[in-house]
Amino acid sequence: MDPQLSARRKADLRLRIRTARRALADARRSARDAAVDARAAQLAERLGPGSVVSSYVPTRLEPGTERMLAAFAERGSRVLVPVVVGPDAALAWRQWRQDGPDLPPEALAEAALVLVPALAVDRFGTRLGQGGGHYDRSLRHADPEARLVAVVDDPEVVEGLPREPHDRRVGWALTPTDLVRLDDAR
Repeated sequence: MDPQLSARRKADLRLRIRTARRALADARRSARDAAVDARAAQLAERLGPGSVVSSYVPTRLEPGTERMLAAFAERGSRVLVPVVVGPDAALAWRQWRQDGPDLPPEALAEAALVLVPALAVDRFGTRLGQGGGHYDRSLRHADPEARLVAVVDDPEVVEGLPREPHDRRVGWALTPTDLVRLDDAR
């Protein structure tokens, strides 16, 4: 696909999905977030104490709440959260709710599970992010055996998304109703 056409299509999709997320009624948003938190807690139960998990800290428009991070921490996982260090840089990492220095992008290699924010994900693992490219630059540091999971609402798992050479695929989608293995899953 022509890179300019792909960029325009991604921008249009981002606008549509952000608009739909903003339009969610508070009760629907709360139900979505509680269900995502519960699915994350199920994942947390599968990890042993001392595991490392990377997760975004959800904003109001993103699925989930900080309760999903707490579920991992309560079961003994070390939770890393992203730190944006520059406009065209990979993410640095910080241990959630801990004082200390930022960790380098390569710290992501320690994570057995990486929860990635997304606006949409397709059945082949192509993820539509916010457009800054931070996660695409960062996921190259992930352990090849790590489970990469895009967190989205159910309607945001779609048949196909524009894919560019720099896009990093994920193997799973966590939604309020399911943990979906994607066709190009790891």
